Order: sequence, then C-alpha cells, then structure tokens
Amino acid sequence: MSSLAFDTHRAGKALCEAGAAEPLAEAFVGTIGDAVTGNIATKADIAASEVALQVGIAASEVGSGPKLPRCEPRSPTFGPN
Repeated sequence: MSSLAFDTHRAGKALCEAGAAEPLAEAFVGTIGDAVTGNIATKADIAASEVALQVGIAASEVGSGPKLPRCEPRSPTFGPN
C-alpha cells in the first residue's frame, strides 16, 4: 500500500492562525494525519489484488487445490448389534 504526503506543520500553523489553541491544533492534525496517511490502496494495489484473486479462482476450478478424502457410505445402525 502507499501513503499520501500530509504537511502536519503547515496544517497546524493554519489552524493556530485561524484561532485554534495549539494543543487542539496538534491533536486535530495528528488525528487527521493518521487517517490520511494510513492504509490507502492505490489503483495498482487493487488491480494486483484482482489478478491474485482471479489466479486463485482459476486454480481452484482446475482442481489443483487440496483434495478431500471421500467417505464410504455406511448403512444406518439402530439399536444394539
């Protein structure tokens, strides 16, 4: 995944110049900075995920995945034998 650039100093300065107290501006900029720069998927990330998913689906359709053992049917038993 990639992340975007976010100028926290500039954002904090702008908030202080607009009248926000410095502790409030720092808390707000920190919170917004974390939201903006964390876990952002690009178009390339999504395309790569789609390709990997399609390959996985194709492999399962071909039957290259693990095989489950087949059980032999049993006749039902009722009561003591």
